[in-house]
Amino acid sequence: FYGKFLINSMYSRLIIPLRSIPRQVERVPTQTKLIEISRMMHPQRTPGFRIACLAVLSAFLCLFTDQSHAADIPASEITALQKDLAEISTQSSAAKKRRSCKSIIRKGNSLIDAAPTAPNRFHVLAIMLQSQKLLLSMDNSESNRESLFKICGKLAKAPDTYATIRLDADLLHSNMTLDQKSAGKEERSKALTELIARYRDTPAEPKCLMVASMIARNIEAPELENEIITLMTERHASNAEVVQFRLKNLGLGRADVPFTGNFKRADGTTLSFPVDQLGHASIVVFWSNQIPDHKEELKKIHEEMAPYANH
Repeated sequence: FYGKFLINSMYSRLIIPLRSIPRQVERVPTQTKLIEISRMMHPQRTPGFRIACLAVLSAFLCLFTDQSHAADIPASEITALQKDLAEISTQSSAAKKRRSCKSIIRKGNSLIDAAPTAPNRFHVLAIMLQSQKLLLSMDNSESNRESLFKICGKLAKAPDTYATIRLDADLLHSNMTLDQKSAGKEERSKALTELIARYRDTPAEPKCLMVASMIARNIEAPELENEIITLMTERHASNAEVVQFRLKNLGLGRADVPFTGNFKRADGTTLSFPVDQLGHASIVVFWSNQIPDHKEELKKIHEEMAPYANH
């Protein structure tokens, strides 16, 4: 609005009707007439003054430039940081590892300072987070904890596009904030519920639910844990990582199946249900050898299931 007002205030008088101009200017050629009009209306405004006004206007409008067009941090710089992080594990001494972690964090800060609105700055923050976590594991100092908290806070502001790399930062930032407030079970349960809602329908939702279920168990919130497990069952029953997580951490006692057991297949092999079928859709058919034509019915079911053999 202000930019529009400034333009109007500078040039509105140049488009006045010619009949308002004194008669001594009317017979002058058009080009000369416009120059005389400008001089009469703004005699004190020289060409240099008008250029200065345009420069101020241009600078002002730049403040409202769409930040979505901000240039990305060069991919080569991010790749170099990832390479430096991967090489830390190959270093022989703890001192070298600490120096490497600090170097990565300094480089990351420099890249973000040079492009503070770059959309891919969150990838840099994710690398910095891993470096800071590693540094904290070697030097559990107050300054390192504060640095970790700051990095997590910045990365936690990332949009859902970066949900996968944002999750760790969100979890750490939430936990550190709750620890600072000496939060109890009720407050921690509320924070965990809000976190689950934030990651719903994002690529990080399965991992969020798995981690959340363990946190709910640690804070002794069984009702919340059951709700989380129900969500995993309803929304990610076929997710391979969720299946492995449930087998490892929840056991078959928490699997929502009507029955379990070992059964002999038609081909003679043994099926352990539901372990062998977790992550796959299954149809369980009960029959008796005393039922007439049961083999024909089984053959039809087998033919119907053939297109879904890999599911």
